[in-house]
Amino acid sequence: MGTGKKAGHPVSHTDSFTSTLTGSDGNYTGHAQYEDGVDETYGRDVTIESPPDDIATYQHRRPLEAILHETNRQEIQYSGDRTTVFDKAILDLANPALTVVDAPLSKLPVDPQYVKALLLHDAWCMNSRPGLTRHLENNPEISDRIGFESTPDQSTFALKAGEMADTGYRQAVQEAAIHAVFAAYRNGVEPPAEVKTAYELEAHETITDPALEATYHHELMEWIEFVFDAILDPLSFGRRPNRSKTVKQVLGSIALGALSNSPTAGYDTGKWRFDSDEIPTPAHVSELVRELEFDEITDMFTQVNRLFIRCASDLGFFDQEYDYAVDTTWIDWGRDAEDWMELINNPKECASGKGWCFAAVTVCDTDARFALGLDLVREKGATIQHFRRLLRMAAQEGEIGRIHADREFFAGDAVSAFRVLAGNHWVIRAKRQENGDVADAINNISGEAPIADTSLEFANLRKNVDFYAHPRPEKHRSNSDKTHMPFITDLPKEDTDLRSIYYQYAYRWSAETYFRQLKHRFAPTTESPSPKLRLFYLNVATIFYNIHTLINRATSGLGYPLNAEFYQVLNAIVETTFTRKHPTDPC
Repeated sequence: MGTGKKAGHPVSHTDSFTSTLTGSDGNYTGHAQYEDGVDETYGRDVTIESPPDDIATYQHRRPLEAILHETNRQEIQYSGDRTTVFDKAILDLANPALTVVDAPLSKLPVDPQYVKALLLHDAWCMNSRPGLTRHLENNPEISDRIGFESTPDQSTFALKAGEMADTGYRQAVQEAAIHAVFAAYRNGVEPPAEVKTAYELEAHETITDPALEATYHHELMEWIEFVFDAILDPLSFGRRPNRSKTVKQVLGSIALGALSNSPTAGYDTGKWRFDSDEIPTPAHVSELVRELEFDEITDMFTQVNRLFIRCASDLGFFDQEYDYAVDTTWIDWGRDAEDWMELINNPKECASGKGWCFAAVTVCDTDARFALGLDLVREKGATIQHFRRLLRMAAQEGEIGRIHADREFFAGDAVSAFRVLAGNHWVIRAKRQENGDVADAINNISGEAPIADTSLEFANLRKNVDFYAHPRPEKHRSNSDKTHMPFITDLPKEDTDLRSIYYQYAYRWSAETYFRQLKHRFAPTTESPSPKLRLFYLNVATIFYNIHTLINRATSGLGYPLNAEFYQVLNAIVETTFTRKHPTDPC
């Protein structure tokens, strides 16, 4: 390992080419290298198989190949200088590599020695046939190994290349050469400098640079595949008609809509980039969702969110206790609601004065700002019940630290629920009341010092609450009479830095961040009158939000945080789902 680096997550590898070069079974484990100071706690192990199905994969796997190269450098037994060793490895890999691209030597229309020579030409990324002739003349051992009694001239090579092109096999040889170069490299062969430059291998022997664009993009896509595999099983459209598209394709279509801020625009844009037969139309998605019952939608996403939390827990995220924020958000979709649900009066006065209310619980820790789910509140009095359900899901994975609630939930039922779930460790922002002990405490606030008062009666609860008020910084005072922010809590005064109540409460902004990103980043804007579709979109957006949070809090398989923007994550979801019309050649 280089200076300032440490071993990170293992890269386990199975390679069908290895036996050709070393006689071993091709099962190796290397290690990613981390920069000192990078927290790899929440990373994951990497497992790859070689050769990949698509040569474009090598664009993204160069750092992984370099890790394996370092692991296997002592395994190669060829003799000779670097050029000779490389050429010997490429020639030995010729038939296995050609077989992978469905062009074995026995199937090709020209003699094997010419095929091997052209393979060597392509492996070196030579730009002329005279270059191949000179290379073989300067390396008689390699020319003899190919099977030439004397080196053919450039016109002979040009003729043989033309025959290969006429029969459609020339490109297969070029692809086989790429397979062979990467197979030789990851199995310990040190390529000549010009080959390393041509294949961009020299910059990846130490895997620490997060600006490796192709690898960065590939790592995003790997995370999407990893999480989708872990959480999507509960999503299903059952045995309903019109199921020609997969669940993943439906989610990819919604991601396109979120990127374009419109399902229709997303579909139209996606057709330019991807195979349009794979992309569900907005009408197709709407029809699938319309066939679901409301309770089915809720139940499916409840299971998905539970699986996501389990996935994050398996990566180490819930090994510590977290503080949680509980909150609700309102969406003015009520005018389109159907008879299944009575609209709720909105105290925040959205456009219609009525709307849909959603309850959510989010982790306050900035290193794990997950949303545990999004519950539609059908009756205003049931909000605390939804919080209770979501917090119980959190408690199944790890300890609950503090629960933070805004003054909207300044009520006895909230205190009772939080006491059951978190014991003394809860904080609710207090609001002014007409009467009662807490009302008196708020009305008697004066001066600029913190204020604490214990054992105040509240909401006819058997156990009294404690009161605390912290002075607001000048810049946060909206008017002169709000000098303090008041709270009620059960936190034991003797074990609690009372100032922390105010400052830790500030982290409940994680809920507001989630609501904002949910509405404006991860869900497409729709004019559809279907409440089911809108509910479905919001729940899918929660999946996207959580994946974005996970990716940016975990380290990649190569040992660096990705720090992806939301649109990069949405685009990676799209890229892992649909087939590009014009795949890029890695060479």
